[in-house]
Amino acid sequence: MKKQISLLITLFLIFFTVSDGHATELQSFIDAQAIFEKSLAGDQNATQFAIEQFDHLAKNYPDQPLYSAYLGSAYTLKARDAWMPWTRLKYVEKGLELIDTALLNLRPKHDKMRLRDSIVSMETRLVALSTFLQVPSFLNRLQTAKDLLTETFDSSAFAQANPEVKGRIYLRAAELADKEGKTQIKGDYLQKALNELPEGRFRDKAEKDLAGQE
Repeated sequence: MKKQISLLITLFLIFFTVSDGHATELQSFIDAQAIFEKSLAGDQNATQFAIEQFDHLAKNYPDQPLYSAYLGSAYTLKARDAWMPWTRLKYVEKGLELIDTALLNLRPKHDKMRLRDSIVSMETRLVALSTFLQVPSFLNRLQTAKDLLTETFDSSAFAQANPEVKGRIYLRAAELADKEGKTQIKGDYLQKALNELPEGRFRDKAEKDLAGQE
């Protein structure tokens, strides 16, 4: 009887240790992603902090490709903020390398894994798409973005993605269509984005861009 009680106590402690660890990881990610969004919106003071936060997450959770993708994208934002051309190139190359690695590390399990109700594989691809479309053209990432977008739409996980992630992917698709001069396709993707996006700056952008086509 004592052995059974001891076993139950051990299992109880293990369960709550694992649960507490996951909750800590999730909160750290939520905080880091909020800082990243500030940097993405133009707050240069947030960029280095975002790098530090995602570097910590990537090192502590190496099996989670989403953290490496965000870390890579944060480095490209640091390149955006840098003054010297060679410094910009150094940071953007480092960022792209991290994102490429994150994409290579995606596995079928990531099509089912969720963080704050977002499918890991879909958000990882969204971060990659967004970054590839923003880096300078001489880095030749446009075709990579096109291939990744096709792969994303073809994934069975896309239909299960939460509305904001799905809407932001449609926004990236509209951006890609615009770069290729495909006005009608751009408008179609913007409308699909509006059908998914909640209130906020991404929906505002979709509405503004769609109005500009009329």
